[in-house]
Amino acid sequence: MIVSLNKTKAAGFTLIELLVVISIIGLLASATLAQLASARDGAMYAVAKQDMRMISNGFVATDNVSIAIKDITGSGCSNCVCRVANGAPTILSQATDASTCVTRWRTSLTNIAAQTPLLNDIESLIRDPWGSPYLLDENELEFATNPCRRDYLTTAGADRVWGTSDDFSIALPFRTIVCK
Repeated sequence: MIVSLNKTKAAGFTLIELLVVISIIGLLASATLAQLASARDGAMYAVAKQDMRMISNGFVATDNVSIAIKDITGSGCSNCVCRVANGAPTILSQATDASTCVTRWRTSLTNIAAQTPLLNDIESLIRDPWGSPYLLDENELEFATNPCRRDYLTTAGADRVWGTSDDFSIALPFRTIVCK
């Protein structure tokens, strides 16, 4: 009796083939998600830059263009209270609306908005896209020995901590005759 050793091969995938396909799909999915996260961060920075330009334009268009911003806001460093708490960097998105950091920025923005027609909806300009308050450092005419230091408007960026590499700042134009 002759026995045939040729069995018909069953159609289908082996477990190894299936695992290879699943791992390839996983790699493609992770690459896609990384690109989406990068695009989302880029969009959030674009919104922050647009907000900051609007605020900067409001500074430029105030009624009295010859006084320093610190004289309008009433502070030489509105953001100083936001930088560090108890010796550690502050996660700014955790600042409540009643915190000194947010109230000082709101007061500064309100004082500026009172002198310009360009800043109507200041509530939308209190916090950046990550939920942190924008940070204003008023430097012009702050020190008699070096009066012409730029004012800066900053967003703490995605990590929500001031002074790190993902911060974005714009220098505001000089306003006083001494510095122009």
